[in-house]
Amino acid sequence: MGKLWVPHAERVWAPCRLESDDGQTLTLISEDGEVLQWAAKNAVSLEAVQDCQLDGVEDVCTLPAVSEAALLHTLRVRYFREEIYTRVARILISVNPFRPLPIYGAEWLLRHQQPRDSRELPPHIYGIGHDALQGLAAGYKDQAIVISGESGAGKTESAK
Repeated sequence: MGKLWVPHAERVWAPCRLESDDGQTLTLISEDGEVLQWAAKNAVSLEAVQDCQLDGVEDVCTLPAVSEAALLHTLRVRYFREEIYTRVARILISVNPFRPLPIYGAEWLLRHQQPRDSRELPPHIYGIGHDALQGLAAGYKDQAIVISGESGAGKTESAK
């Protein structure tokens, strides 16, 4: 049976395998084995999971279907792999790891000096600066970088 995105108390959305449907209730099993029940009459609101939505892609725009569930799951998968940056086309989403990661420094700066376009490399905050600098060098006058997020999200660290 297929998989569905099911609302979840802790994860907001969870990809769940449809175990059974008795016409009244859907029985679903989450990735970690949790059994969930869903009223069959409300099943129309559940979206099908596509396998590629579970992979933690670098750019959410490469998914054939983008939904709130697929985006949040992608961010979660990447976060647990310590890949805190994810693209949505030219937008970079960063999830604060609340601890230092070995993804900064001279080696990473050099890596981001090489390509013509930052999308040739995995998503990184240095890629945003690289693209702005490339835009200036190409003669584009106006460059802007917007950093937003709630208190404690890591905006100040990102701006450094």
